Amino acid sequence: MIQYPDSYFKDEIRCGFRVTELMKHCWAAQIEVLEEIERICKKYNLQYFAHGGTLLGAVRHKGFIPWDDDMDIAMKRKDYIVLMQILVKELPEYYDIYSIYNRPDWSNTFGRVVNTKKLPMEESQIEKFHGFFLPAGVDIFPIDFVPRDNELAEVQRALLNLTWRMIKNLIKDSDGSYNEEERKIVGDEIKEAIGVLAEFCSIPSFENRSILQIFQLIFEQLCMLGNEGNSDYCAVMSTFYDSGYKYRLKKEWYEKEEEMAFEYGKIKIPCGYDSILTEYYQNYMRYIKGEQGHGYPYYQKAISLLKRQKLWTMKVDPKDEGQMDEERVVGNVAEVPNEWKERVAQARGEGRRVVLFQPMLTSMLAKEEKYIEAVDELLTLFLDNPRILIWFRPHVNEHVPYADIRPELFEQYFKICEKFRKFDNIIYDITENQLGANEMCDIYIGDDSPISEEFRNHEKEFYFIDLKRNEFHDFVKLF
Repeated sequence: MIQYPDSYFKDEIRCGFRVTELMKHCWAAQIEVLEEIERICKKYNLQYFAHGGTLLGAVRHKGFIPWDDDMDIAMKRKDYIVLMQILVKELPEYYDIYSIYNRPDWSNTFGRVVNTKKLPMEESQIEKFHGFFLPAGVDIFPIDFVPRDNELAEVQRALLNLTWRMIKNLIKDSDGSYNEEERKIVGDEIKEAIGVLAEFCSIPSFENRSILQIFQLIFEQLCMLGNEGNSDYCAVMSTFYDSGYKYRLKKEWYEKEEEMAFEYGKIKIPCGYDSILTEYYQNYMRYIKGEQGHGYPYYQKAISLLKRQKLWTMKVDPKDEGQMDEERVVGNVAEVPNEWKERVAQARGEGRRVVLFQPMLTSMLAKEEKYIEAVDELLTLFLDNPRILIWFRPHVNEHVPYADIRPELFEQYFKICEKFRKFDNIIYDITENQLGANEMCDIYIGDDSPISEEFRNHEKEFYFIDLKRNEFHDFVKLF
């Protein structure tokens, strides 16, 4: 079990997003579930990889994305099948497993492991899962291989698309979304689909299986038309779209696993994580607070259930019941010290422009020493440029867990920040007043982030720290 400092479980602002105390306990509980899965994988020599938002969080944040509430991993299909078969005997008895192999009512084509079968949980379980008293789990996605033969690949995609449409129709039918006429049309489509699919794969027995599960098992067969030997690419086909799986990934990106820091522990990631994240998100260092496939946080329904049963006795944060914080930039111009305002006015009177230089700690964690060296060099060059006044926001008082994860990295960064703090011709800003800094400055230099969006929205100039270019002298001459 990972040991967390008491401070970890406190309400915290990460990347401008408030993470509640309950969500911190939830994160720790999910990591505990992952540790159990990892124990089993190690015992049976199975590979797993952080997937989706969890992979992005590991690389960009060295932990959860602040606005993420669940954990995803992926496994090559052969390992996935083995894991799903052995989980029942290997997991503690109170765990629950959701898959097409053991639950006729499971409507997804991926698996899930959850730390409890019932609510309320036993006191011993709550203690084991770091005080989190609601269900916590990990989603497990199978990775399949796309056939190298283009004709076979297109047949696979078309049949997967057909099967997926039938699965969606059956789910809508079970929800009571169809009237009698629509149900007849869907029924005819399902019979026709089974006839088509029977030409390409075996139809499982209907005995003790729902029609939904039959199509899920057919979907799984179709996913396995490719294998490592006859493929160059793989895909997570269980996250299917109307037009087919969206991303094809080179199979060598998943050849080996690496370890990366994740909150106060470690997680396995694929060796080709940079290419995978670029394929999924393009500029994956940019923060985009997108909607998830479920309401945030996922456990708000469990809270409502316990409240209806009069089993909830704790005060709850409105955010833990799905009420989002108001999105706003913290601070205002009135709170900017008068001394700084006077220096800005003097600089503008001398024809100089005010440059907000604000590196992101998440970028530093991802790019490490190269990023710190770039910050040092750029600040040195900026201070030698008589045409600008530098407003430096180093965020040395932010993200304490990150400093615990890579203390040597942060010690190096803090030394550089302390060096520049002593210069008189720099505004060294460690306040929380982001809005004040945004409005007082003419140009932003940093990373693709909500700050660059603010400058774009106000038609101000913004530039990104480009480590690949490494032509900082020419860059600084632009100003």
